[in-house]
Amino acid sequence: MKLLHMKLLRIKIMTLLAYTPTVNEGEARNLFSGFMTPLTSFLLFGIPPLTVVAGMVAGWRYFQLTEEEREQRPLGKSLTSIVKWAIVLYAFPVILRVFGLY
Repeated sequence: MKLLHMKLLRIKIMTLLAYTPTVNEGEARNLFSGFMTPLTSFLLFGIPPLTVVAGMVAGWRYFQLTEEEREQRPLGKSLTSIVKWAIVLYAFPVILRVFGLY
């Protein structure tokens, strides 16, 4: 009886191994590319103007602060942070191409 269960288990395992689904890499790349093309276009053409707008907003908010608050939150620190994020986001498509993901 035990031998029969072992044989049935072996047959089930072999059947599962024979019909294991595989990933269609070409279709996955096409799907990924369909999402990444608009995103990279936005990043390449949208980030520079958005950086300028964010810098202008940061400057506007800085000039609305009192003198004491200006000392606590200098404008240069805010602008540096905005530019760093812009560089990282602008480099995202390049990073994807370096690793062969896009």
